[in-house]
Amino acid sequence: MPIVSPPQDNPYAAPQTEVLHSAEGRGRVWRDGKLLRLEQGAQLPQRCVRCNAPAEVHIDRKLYWHSPWWALLIFAGVLTYAIVALIVRKRADVRIGLCAEHAKARRRTMLGLGALALFGVAACVSAPVGLRGFGVLLGAVLPLTAWFIGQRRSAVLQPVRIDKQEAVLKGASEEFLASLERRAA
Repeated sequence: MPIVSPPQDNPYAAPQTEVLHSAEGRGRVWRDGKLLRLEQGAQLPQRCVRCNAPAEVHIDRKLYWHSPWWALLIFAGVLTYAIVALIVRKRADVRIGLCAEHAKARRRTMLGLGALALFGVAACVSAPVGLRGFGVLLGAVLPLTAWFIGQRRSAVLQPVRIDKQEAVLKGASEEFLASLERRAA
């Protein structure tokens, strides 16, 4: 019995597509010592930046950076500094991968800090008359502390420098960085 090959032009066949770009192949991503460098628009590999395991959760972040020298404008006034910082800042859009374990730990930290902030507000509102000053102090300090710690702990990668061509980030684990190619900028 002869083997018959299927016809080449089958109008009933499912459409065939060709993958042009893989998620890991778009844009340059490399390590520079302990820093992670990526071209603007490049995508990070689909691995956890904390442990290099396959990523199960993705966090889309807009990272902003401006030269620290602009902070000297704070002496001209906080509002002046804030306006200039908004104008001169550079942005990088990054999709950060986390494994289930590190995503869960990040979520627990965020929930704990949210509870700390709510406790501060509750202490402010429900403080007895004799301790109203202490309640107001807790109501101001605890939410601000939770916000400050949350900014540091929830930021998986922090910008070191961002310009029109590339972003330089810190915070990736050595395991993740070891999987990347070493290249000079």
